[in-house]
Amino acid sequence: MPALETVGKTDSAPYQAGAIGDWFIDRTTTLLPFCNYFNEIGIYSMRSYTLSRQVAKEQIAIARAHPAAATRPVAPYAGPCPPK
Repeated sequence: MPALETVGKTDSAPYQAGAIGDWFIDRTTTLLPFCNYFNEIGIYSMRSYTLSRQVAKEQIAIARAHPAAATRPVAPYAGPCPPK
């Protein structure tokens, strides 16, 4: 039975990018793939093993700049805009 376990998640410092000045963070997530074995009656087997870690990076918008108004947060971020 394959499974992916999250073993780490880190966020970078906020930074401004784009033509209109939106704010972003870079999130790095580390996953550990497991291959779990169970015997015929459903008991966990010691033959289970893990594979190499997988690292995924994504850019997440935390605040959008609006030409006619102040910068507004993007859900689920609820912090100040622009970030401090």
